[in-house]
Amino acid sequence: MGAGGGETGLHPGPGEVLERLCSAPPPGVGGARIAPGPGPRPRPERTPAGRPARAALGAIVVAVSAACVGRSSSSTEGPTAPPEVAQNPVEVDEQGLATVADAEWRVLFDGADLGEWRTGVYGDPPDYEVTDDGVVLPQTAWLSGMTYDGDVPRTPYRLEVEATRRYGSDFFLGVTFPVRDSHLTLVLGGWGGAVSGLSCIDGKDASDNDTRTSRYFPNGKRQTVVIDVADDRIVATVNGEGVVDRALAAAEELSLRTEVIESRPLGLAAFATSTTVHSVRVRPLSPGSIQARRTSAP
Repeated sequence: MGAGGGETGLHPGPGEVLERLCSAPPPGVGGARIAPGPGPRPRPERTPAGRPARAALGAIVVAVSAACVGRSSSSTEGPTAPPEVAQNPVEVDEQGLATVADAEWRVLFDGADLGEWRTGVYGDPPDYEVTDDGVVLPQTAWLSGMTYDGDVPRTPYRLEVEATRRYGSDFFLGVTFPVRDSHLTLVLGGWGGAVSGLSCIDGKDASDNDTRTSRYFPNGKRQTVVIDVADDRIVATVNGEGVVDRALAAAEELSLRTEVIESRPLGLAAFATSTTVHSVRVRPLSPGSIQARRTSAP
């Protein structure tokens, strides 16, 4: 560039310095060579007025050189990775099922205070015995049971009941619960003590639909019954073992046997059997979590 091309005559302007330092390859790199000049270049007269200009030029060179180093470093290392964003972990309960974050169990029966439970709903005497271990559903010639009159859960949710069969000849526990705009009953040990399943799907009870399984529940053994309820699936386990895993089609009709109508909307019953109910609790589940779980019934 000639003398007339710079911003101050013999001294190139900042723009020219940036262009020269950042675009020209260094000596000996990429075949570039420093061409010798035609001869000694006249030195400008040093005047006091010129010293500030030279000092300013030196500062510009240092600053631009730093900028070039920064550019070279960036081009060598590649683009800077975006900062890593922390993800909220999915809460998983003790059985490995994802639940609503921070959702707490809501205790419906703590083993001592019946609270909003109504006993004797099947015509039997309502003064049920409450022991240190829970409430006793008495053995009668028919059904005995207790129904919850408080706020019932909404799908999807998990219902947990702990109970022990004391003695008797039929099901020790029938858990009636809300699903969709209707109800179902999980029967455990019915039809003489061996049949379990859901009643009723399309008018068929647990003895006559595809949820039927055979399982024996001995006297004196505490059972933890867990029922996961969604509008399109029911999964039930007893002491961690699968009892029911049933998808519910939208067209399938859900209903109750007429005998357990008094257990609506949420209730426990026993037929010709005495049972101790130790606790009942419920918690919400995250949408879709039941579908992600596949517990195979035996």
